[in-house]
Amino acid sequence: MDPNSTNSTKPPKAIIKALRRINLLNDTGEGLKITSKGFQFLLRDPYSQVWVLLLELVNSISNGSIKAKREVLQFLFEMNYSEPGAGYNISDLKNGPVEAMEALVALGLVYRPFRNSDTFFPTKVGRRLVANTGAGGRTDEKNVSASLGTCEIIVETNFRLYAYTTSKLQVDLISMFVHMRTRLPNLAVGHITNESVRMALRNGISAEQIIAYLNAHASSRCRSGRIPSNVSQMIRLWEAGKDRVKTKSGVLFDRRETEEAFGYGSGSRFGPRNAFIRMCSSLKSTRIFHSTGGEVRVRDGCKALVG
Repeated sequence: MDPNSTNSTKPPKAIIKALRRINLLNDTGEGLKITSKGFQFLLRDPYSQVWVLLLELVNSISNGSIKAKREVLQFLFEMNYSEPGAGYNISDLKNGPVEAMEALVALGLVYRPFRNSDTFFPTKVGRRLVANTGAGGRTDEKNVSASLGTCEIIVETNFRLYAYTTSKLQVDLISMFVHMRTRLPNLAVGHITNESVRMALRNGISAEQIIAYLNAHASSRCRSGRIPSNVSQMIRLWEAGKDRVKTKSGVLFDRRETEEAFGYGSGSRFGPRNAFIRMCSSLKSTRIFHSTGGEVRVRDGCKALVG
């Protein structure tokens, strides 16, 4: 599939099933809907995305057959040594790669001239997927990124965002945390707002993930190569405003018969005035709330009084 295309090509069933198995998509009864985990997955680098889907597809080949898994993994390693531009016959492959061929084509690792073609061509991404490059041994992620659509982003101090891309995938991804205002064939313009960021936060995307994505795609024309500091700080503040109240677990004791029974008198046996143990209390409603762990001392003290 061409990520720069505006056509909404439906992905293969194998890809859809893989996305559902790893909880990236969920069937709500009204159609498939992306999950919180799915939003986070989309903000990962393309290299990681391909491998997550690929490994899940390998695990599902032939109902989890170990032999089929080995055949697919062997095929991926063999593609590393394939000749650029050379075509290969599918009939020469083992059952595992043949069964996974449709998914490999959808991921951009293999090219077939048409659906039932007997010939396939390993793409540049497929040939470099398991290759080591340089001392770090990292796969050439630029090739993978290019296969999913390039994108250069400029963010101004007034929170206006310009995304230079022809990829509908990238524009849809950015619109998850940006209020889009204008879309042109090679440019999308929008604003980073409190509401757009909060919508992303409700869908499980963190402020750090948003900032990391924007910095990773920052245009080379930006002086620092990063988004303005006031923008990143405000995104973090919007996230902090979402969690103004913090909860703490504990145990509620109700219906105290006397204040001394729970140690409000001077002769307390188990120190309820300890700030760590007694978190909250009410004399009128005869209730006391203890932090987790403090209830043991209260229970032991009650047994001692009764005894």
